[in-house]
Amino acid sequence: MEILIVSPSASVPNGNSNTARRWASELADLGHEVRISAGKDEGPADLLIALHAEKSHQALANFRSSHGAPIVVALTGTDLYPELSSTSLSSLEMADRIVVLQGKALARLPDGARSKARIIPLAVPSRPPLPGKDRATDDFTVCVVGHLRTVKDPMRTARAARLLPSGSRLKVLHAGAILEEKFAEEVAREEAENPRYQWL
Repeated sequence: MEILIVSPSASVPNGNSNTARRWASELADLGHEVRISAGKDEGPADLLIALHAEKSHQALANFRSSHGAPIVVALTGTDLYPELSSTSLSSLEMADRIVVLQGKALARLPDGARSKARIIPLAVPSRPPLPGKDRATDDFTVCVVGHLRTVKDPMRTARAARLLPSGSRLKVLHAGAILEEKFAEEVAREEAENPRYQWL
C-alpha cells in the first residue's frame, strides 16, 4: 500500500514531525511505501494519514477532491485543547477514521465523530524497576518533553512539583526549546527557586 503522511511541520523538530517519522518507519517495516509531506504533496496514495486536523485541513480537502482513497486524521494536543476549531471539525467530517492518542480525548469529540475514533497511545507499557536499584535513595525523575509555548502550559509540572512534601524524591527534567520569550525568565526563576526542576 502507498501511504502519504501529512504533517504540516514535517521539517521542524517537534512532536508531530517525530510522530510522522515514527509512524512512517513502523508502516514501512510492515511493507508499505510511505512518504511524508508538509502538505504540498498532491500525488496519489492508497491512504492519507493527516497529523493535526486544523493545520492539515487544506491538504485533506485537496486529497479528498482528487483521490477516492481513505483518510485518517490523527488529532494532536493543540487540535483538542482548548477546543476543536470549526476547521478541525470540518477535517473530522472528511475523515474515514480518527486517531486520538489518549482515552480522555474521546470526550472532546462531537458525538458523530466518536464512532470513527480509535485510541493509539504513544506511551510505552510500564515495566518493573531494574534489579539492583536502591529504591530508598534513587530520585524519581519525571521527564517533560515539549517546547515552551503558552498552548502547552509548559511549567505546570514544575509548579506541581512545588506542592510535594519535602521528603519526596521527585525531580523534573524539561527538554524543549523556548518558543515564546516570556518563558526564558520563567524558566530561570523556576530553576533558581525550585530545586526539583531542571531545564535541558
